[in-house]
Amino acid sequence: KSKYERIGANTSLYFLSVNRWLAELSLRANFHYSDGIKLLSDSRQRIAISLPYQQHKFKFAFDFGQKHYRSTLNENNAKLQTPWFEYSYALKDTIRLSAGYRHKILDANDEFLSYTNRNPYVGLYYYPFTDISAFLTVNYYQLRYKIDDPEIVNWAKEDKTSLAFGIKYYWNEDLSFSLNGNYSKNKIELDFGEDDWRRFEASVTYRF
Repeated sequence: KSKYERIGANTSLYFLSVNRWLAELSLRANFHYSDGIKLLSDSRQRIAISLPYQQHKFKFAFDFGQKHYRSTLNENNAKLQTPWFEYSYALKDTIRLSAGYRHKILDANDEFLSYTNRNPYVGLYYYPFTDISAFLTVNYYQLRYKIDDPEIVNWAKEDKTSLAFGIKYYWNEDLSFSLNGNYSKNKIELDFGEDDWRRFEASVTYRF
């Protein structure tokens, strides 16, 4: 019966040299509320550069962010660092294959919430026509909390696999329709249950 609210803002700045490189600076901020009480504020800054070479594209990025959240005892702060790398290869003009790896590190004042998360992923992107695009991605997440003692915490390890897919239709330059789906399976240590998701989303986008 609780009312959940989220307020967010995103902005990006790009510098590019056509067919040579693309640099990105971006900022994201989200504020989460429950029944009018702020539970969490988190922000993320990103520095990234993409280097294309014929059918190949290399992307290097680094995310760093902050989290300020309310726990059952007091307010805590956390810092987030995520270096990542992605490689893409154009199989054809209409098909692109990508693979990447993210390494997320969260350091909190409360060690119970500090963790590392390794995330390798692969994706396939298909553009059969100028007005239709589709994708299929597979992600694997390996979560490890810094406290790994069953006498202190219930579990310290999680392994999650997710499959995402989607299709988008461009009615014209301004209007588009999309359908996305996501299936994930999360295995938690010590058989503490499952956290599986099956989600479908449909959206209409209009760009002014």
